[in-house]
Amino acid sequence: MNNSIILRSKFHENKQLMIEYSLKNKKKIYFASDFHLGGNNFEQSRKRELLIIRWLDEIKEDAQIIFLVGDIFDIWFEYDLVVPK
Repeated sequence: MNNSIILRSKFHENKQLMIEYSLKNKKKIYFASDFHLGGNNFEQSRKRELLIIRWLDEIKEDAQIIFLVGDIFDIWFEYDLVVPK
């Protein structure tokens, strides 16, 4: 059975990416975001990192696809200033 996911950019409303996939028996798709690794507080960032590693270990048997969809690192750029028009 073929399926598809359509991802849309929040910055480019008219652009989209279609990914076609075929899930194997009992496999799952995971979406994760907002890890904010490398923030100002090293200890808190390290705790989040260890939680993410534990979560990845827990899902490694049933995950077929993992989408990391945003804010993995705690870095901010003003979009209008860093992307030329």
